[in-house]
Amino acid sequence: SHHNPPFSDKNIMFSFTRRLFSTKPNNVGRQIISSTPTLSPTALQVAPTQVTTLDNGVRVVSEERRGETASVGVFIKAGSRNESKANNGVAHFLEHMYFKGTSRRSGKDLEVEYENAGAFLNGHTAREYTAFTSHCLSSDLERSVDSLSDILLHSKFDPVLIERERSTILHEYEQVNQSIEEVLFDKLHERAFPKSSLGYTILGPEENIKNLTRIDMMDFRDRYYTGNRMVVAGVGNIDHEELVEIAQKKFESVPRGDSTFTDSAPAEFLGGDYIHSNDDIPLFHCCVGFEGPSIRDNDILVLNLIQLLCGHYDRSMGAGRYVSSPLCRRIAELGLARSVTPFNHAYTDRGLFGLHLVGDGGEDTQWLLLEAVGGIVKLGHSLTQPQLARVKNLLKAQLLTQTEGNLDNVVEEVGRQVLFYDRRVSPAEFVDRIDQITVEDVQRVIDQYVFDKEPVVAAIGNTFNYPDYSWVRSFTSTWKY
Repeated sequence: SHHNPPFSDKNIMFSFTRRLFSTKPNNVGRQIISSTPTLSPTALQVAPTQVTTLDNGVRVVSEERRGETASVGVFIKAGSRNESKANNGVAHFLEHMYFKGTSRRSGKDLEVEYENAGAFLNGHTAREYTAFTSHCLSSDLERSVDSLSDILLHSKFDPVLIERERSTILHEYEQVNQSIEEVLFDKLHERAFPKSSLGYTILGPEENIKNLTRIDMMDFRDRYYTGNRMVVAGVGNIDHEELVEIAQKKFESVPRGDSTFTDSAPAEFLGGDYIHSNDDIPLFHCCVGFEGPSIRDNDILVLNLIQLLCGHYDRSMGAGRYVSSPLCRRIAELGLARSVTPFNHAYTDRGLFGLHLVGDGGEDTQWLLLEAVGGIVKLGHSLTQPQLARVKNLLKAQLLTQTEGNLDNVVEEVGRQVLFYDRRVSPAEFVDRIDQITVEDVQRVIDQYVFDKEPVVAAIGNTFNYPDYSWVRSFTSTWKY
């Protein structure tokens, strides 16, 4: 099991295909990603994505790649976002239990089977979806899909094994709470969305982990693990018709689900701060975030360019004044931070983006926040065409590297996109839309989401010199030109 935030720092460069965008100003009808635009004649030619919807609503998707291996996964639109305070953590606990044995395979049998086949089986829970994936030889496709369907449809959820896994998850909970970065982003979400389940952690509180029951897991599974919320995706040396035939046979018993069923209410973003002083943490660890566009909003691609314009700085790299980002270069020259990293977490109705800062916690802490927040505001209004062209090329290169890279990463992108956008977004479309973005688009998005807006702040460690929130709020309108 992996506990990674859906858009954690480590995924910044390769996560933009999870979020979508527009180059249209606000006074023009805004598009959502479910509509396919007309591409230019020079658009990239790539292997087509084939999609078939089974009678019970399960979508089967494939993309052919040369080679002798394949990655196949099942993606379910259910995560901590779909929980309540009472059962927060159940999606993650349920994901763990799917690996503990079925009526046909014990947990040990499953491990031995995959080892003998030279294949890999993984699962992870995010805020809005859960994924189970397998990397295997192409000749092993049917066995992999069979095992995925078996654990999802026929797991036993043995009460003895539930208690044993409870101890494992409590240990994982302790490990997560020792990670400053994990805690920082969890607290940032909690403070930004205090009235919504979007603010819940993926593991849930310790009390819930200790008390969740088998019935809680069955209720969550029956409510959310339905055909209309499920995608079976395969990438590699795969024949689409064969994958459809296998999926039809293995997943036909999945109930369709209620088409009138709605997810949790839209999340309301609230500015404010969470400050936790800890003498055992010598540095100032801080995230400054702003409300961002939703996962289906077309401005997401503009925001990805803004991330690249903000840049990344780490004092240990030694680049300092030679980094290309004006924001990071100034912070480096003034010696205000040990590191600066942009982040962007996008969800179905809201987003959360900003900068992750690590400083010494000295008297220059407020200047670090001023340069960081004010630097974003200033960025759009000092942007030149060569700077924009540079980050466009960088974004395209990252996109194409992702598309042509590891099959496990590609199948994750394919599954998520079909799950949330109802279609696969082609690299050709991304490149075409990147080319259309203008300096004015960047200025507009910064003005819309950052300039004179309420930030949300989470800070941990040496926070003695953190200024009052009202100061940080004022930094959003300090510099514009």
